Amino acid sequence: MGRTMFLVMALASVSSDAAVLCTAKSGSGIVRVRTTCRRRERQLDPVALGLQGPAGQGTAFEAPADTRPGSASPLDDEFNAASVEGKWSWVNQGSATIAAGANGYTTLTVTPTNGDSWRMRVQSKSGSFTVTMRYASGFPIANYAATGFVFRNSSNGRFTSYGFGYNGGPNVIVQRFTDATTFSSTQISFGLTTAQYLKATSDGTTLTFYASLDGVAWIKIGTETIATHIGTLDQIGFGVDCNNNGAAAFDTVLYWFRVA
Repeated sequence: MGRTMFLVMALASVSSDAAVLCTAKSGSGIVRVRTTCRRRERQLDPVALGLQGPAGQGTAFEAPADTRPGSASPLDDEFNAASVEGKWSWVNQGSATIAAGANGYTTLTVTPTNGDSWRMRVQSKSGSFTVTMRYASGFPIANYAATGFVFRNSSNGRFTSYGFGYNGGPNVIVQRFTDATTFSSTQISFGLTTAQYLKATSDGTTLTFYASLDGVAWIKIGTETIATHIGTLDQIGFGVDCNNNGAAAFDTVLYWFRVA
């Protein structure tokens, strides 16, 4: 067992309002979790051990997928800037708003409408790729609410969405739209109700969709032949739709978006 994992487990077993890390002043290397260090011990700094995140954000215990890639793509976004990066373009913004948070996430807020109206942020991308996103959404318990990835043809407006939606119950869904306000069909409705990590791969011909609870173990949701509906895929991004004006406004929180 690695030293970091041992410390995490040890800290979890001690009352959080009094736990400190202690080791012998002689430098024996043994680390103990105590309420206070003893006379012949010195207290360790959890920041120096890599166990604590930035100030104000508490202790950071993240899944491996949350670690930023060493070689970032120009299409990546960690959503940790003071404002949303200009590389994203709106499609059918309407009343939707998007704002960067102070703690490393961005929130997309959408007011439901009477009729489909996808609010999207997109970037240019075609060919082969893998795109992964961590997000969370409290989408309303109202039919025709959906949030997640969009894969779009900029010339004719056709796109396929992939993410979570509600239609008689929550599901992972893949849907086709003729444009931002015109529904075409539901291609996949997969009975998975909880996941924060979504992934899609493209080989230039087929989109393959995956979902994960932890960013490590992935469940294959299904596939979509790009030419069948989208035609030429040249934009990828994220968005929200809710064709139910009886629902309240809701937020989708975006932690990161990465392309390889």
